[in-house]
Amino acid sequence: MDGADGVMGFFVNCLTTLANLHTLEIVSMGEDGRCVQPFVTALKKTKPQPRQVRTLVLPLTAHLLLRYCPNVEDLTCCAMKPSEAFVESLVAGRLSRVTKFSILYPGDKDIWPSRI
Repeated sequence: MDGADGVMGFFVNCLTTLANLHTLEIVSMGEDGRCVQPFVTALKKTKPQPRQVRTLVLPLTAHLLLRYCPNVEDLTCCAMKPSEAFVESLVAGRLSRVTKFSILYPGDKDIWPSRI
């Protein structure tokens, strides 16, 4: 197990145990994407249920987390264009409570610094 595997496993395990966690922001999964596979593996193994999360900010590469956060109301995706896999995760997550959906791009100087 390398560092990314251990950190992502610990991170995913914490999602359910932090009862007061209402906002979760994942700004990046690493420039080279080395954290993506350990993150996906940890999600599939642990199947966390962070039902307390209401506000979620995430990059495209973390879209699988949507399937495990059914009570998200405010969803923000940063630095990406929605892909077919992202839309599949939205549908699979049954995110019927989402009332606000935003996409932020790094070049958006008015929004990017204030949201991330």
